[in-house]
Amino acid sequence: MSGVEIGAGLAWRLFATLEGGTLLLVTSALIAYTTRRKLATRKRIYRPIKNVFLTDTTSVLGRQLHARLTERGCSVSTSEYENGKNLDCLVVVGADCKDGLDGLAQLVTDDVHNNLRSLESMSSHVVAGGTIVWSWCVRSGGPYRSAAAAFRVVMKTALMHFAELSDCEAVWLEGYDTAEQTADKIMGELFPCDARDRFSFSSDCEAVWLEGYDTAERTADKIMEELFPCDARHGFSFRYCDTRHLTPASAVCSVLTSLIVITDVGPL
Repeated sequence: MSGVEIGAGLAWRLFATLEGGTLLLVTSALIAYTTRRKLATRKRIYRPIKNVFLTDTTSVLGRQLHARLTERGCSVSTSEYENGKNLDCLVVVGADCKDGLDGLAQLVTDDVHNNLRSLESMSSHVVAGGTIVWSWCVRSGGPYRSAAAAFRVVMKTALMHFAELSDCEAVWLEGYDTAEQTADKIMGELFPCDARDRFSFSSDCEAVWLEGYDTAERTADKIMEELFPCDARHGFSFRYCDTRHLTPASAVCSVLTSLIVITDVGPL
């Protein structure tokens, strides 16, 4: 029997020790998610995030996230939730798995009794199109890592299920070695535009970064190939422009002008 099979069996035996209501919650979420034929894959839409609920601020990861979200101007709620206040994002800080059977049992207790209940109760307050994140900061290790991995699968299933019910985006991030690395990854998922020099792009745009070439002419040619890749395949021709004496910006404008002149002659 493989380690994963042994781990899955141990994880489910630990689940069996939970109280009836909690076990029913986990099981119903698992069944509701796994009995679907296929979940539709959709492109993620990034909406502005202002109001965030953070399930834990006592752990190192929780404190880091609270500080970073606050610094970014977000309104962060923790233990006290304002009724009627819509959330843009719910961040579930998962429990850290310590070595040994006691650590695994504590993992089950913390995530099920605290985090899963928070996920169930708070996910309905996240606005449609919002984001629900589940992450933790320490990778599971030791002889019970297979059991911990099987347990994480159930938690991930519950996350996907409740996010779908709330019409939200589910983000599951595997644990990193340090809280700082994990916080960096979470912030990158919530605010992807920050990694692109803080410029705001539409979610339907594609970013293209081109390294500079030796001459303005070569740079302009490469940019035009990226903007109009079909022209080279369909036999369209460009009017020659001498751009050797121009700056890169002027060269691009010159080539674009040439394209406009050609397309104005007749339909493509």
